[in-house]
Amino acid sequence: MVKMRSRAAFLAALLFVSVSVSVVGQTALAAYLEGTVEIQQGGRWQPLRIGDPVPARGRVRLESGAYLEVVLGTVTRRYADPGEYTIVFDGAGDSSSGEGVRGLLESRVRRLVTTEANQNRETVVAGVRASEAALAPEISWVGAESPGELIAQGLEAFNAGEIEEASFYFEDAWDFADGAERDQAGFYLAYSLYLLDEEDDAWDVLTDLEPSPDVPWYPDYALLVAEISLAGGDAASGERVLRTLLERRPALSREDPVTAQMATFLLGLAVEGSRPAEARRLFQEAAGIAPATAVAEQARARGR
Repeated sequence: MVKMRSRAAFLAALLFVSVSVSVVGQTALAAYLEGTVEIQQGGRWQPLRIGDPVPARGRVRLESGAYLEVVLGTVTRRYADPGEYTIVFDGAGDSSSGEGVRGLLESRVRRLVTTEANQNRETVVAGVRASEAALAPEISWVGAESPGELIAQGLEAFNAGEIEEASFYFEDAWDFADGAERDQAGFYLAYSLYLLDEEDDAWDVLTDLEPSPDVPWYPDYALLVAEISLAGGDAASGERVLRTLLERRPALSREDPVTAQMATFLLGLAVEGSRPAEARRLFQEAAGIAPATAVAEQARARGR
C-alpha cells in the first residue's frame, strides 16, 4: 500500500510539472542559445546570454548559425533562422511549445539529433568512414551497414519525424554495436520507444545501458531514466542517475539552467518520501535556478 501511495504521489507531482500555468507577471528566460544572439536594450543591441531575462515583446537578433530557446512558464519559443524577432507569448510565436519533462526532452534531443545528423553528413563527405573500413577489413556488417551508419540513418529518420522507422535503425545498431556506440544506439532506441508510448520496452533498454556521464547526451539519458522510474515508483533509480548528472556537471545550472532546474526538482521528488528535509532544500535550490518557469512555481510550493 505504501508503494502505491508513493507512486501516486510521484505521478501527481510529475503531472503538476506538465500542467500549464498562467504566464501573467512572469519574466521570460533565455534558456539556451548557440552562436551570436543579441537583445535590444535602450535602442542598442547587446549580447544575450543563457539565463538572461527577456522582457515582454523584447526584440532579439540571431546571426547565421545561431539558435535560441526562450521559456516562459511551460511555453518554449525556439528560433533557428537568422534575423530579428519580437518575443511574444500570447498564442502567436515562432515555434512549438513543450511542457514538463517530455517537453524539455523534446527540446534537448531535437538539438542533439540535429547536431549529430549534421556531423554525420560531414563525416561521410570527408570519407572518414571509408578510411575506417579500410583499417578493419575483417568486419563485415549485415546489409553492408556499420552500427555508426545505422545510427546515422536513424537520426535522419528521426529528424524527418519518422519515429518508428528511426527506432528500427537504432535497434539494429544496438544489436550489433558494442561499448560507447552501443550505449548511444540504446539511448536513441529508448527515447524513440518512449515517444511511441512504449515505456516498458524503453525501460528495458535503459536498464541495459552504462553510459559515461561525460557523453553529450547524458543529461537527456538521466532525465529519461528519472521520468520513467519515478512514474513507476522506482525512486532509487531516479535518484542515482540524477545525482550522477548534477555531481558530474557542476556548471549545468549556468550552461543550461532549465535542464539543471528540472534535474534538481526531480531529485527532490525522488527523495521526498524518505528524506523530506533534503527534498525541501532541493526544491528551494531548483526554484532559484530559473525563477520564472513553471517548474520553479511548483518547486516553491513544495519547498515551503
